[in-house]
Amino acid sequence: MKTLDTGELMQLLQSKKSFEHIISVGESSMKPLSLESFMERKRQEKGLTIPQVMISSGLSKSYIYQIFEGKRRAGRDVMLRIAFGMRLSVEETQRLLTLSGNSILYPKVRRDAALIYALDKKGTLIEAEQLLEELDEKPLYGENRNE
Repeated sequence: MKTLDTGELMQLLQSKKSFEHIISVGESSMKPLSLESFMERKRQEKGLTIPQVMISSGLSKSYIYQIFEGKRRAGRDVMLRIAFGMRLSVEETQRLLTLSGNSILYPKVRRDAALIYALDKKGTLIEAEQLLEELDEKPLYGENRNE
């Protein structure tokens, strides 16, 4: 059975069909997406290895593996470092933040606006950090660069 995208699923839900019919047609599309499966799918789509993500996000080997395996939850800034390390789009980053239980980037917050800009321009983590520094905003790296 074909997996429906979000738009198709919304159209189906807004149709005059019975809910039983909707479930029978769209249930395979309603499976919850885990953070781990999302990260793994994006990593594969981008042709990256976990060590490459580790290096480009500046995280320790054990920490990045724990996050990818779902053994450890990370805060917002760590997830943003991973987003830059994986070269995610703004939309993909918002999804990553949501699935990780963190708040999405909000364009009315100056620091978030800078991060959205950097993500949209396909900037690296270093470029994003430079932009934050120029704006005198809090960096993505904590005191411990491996956290």
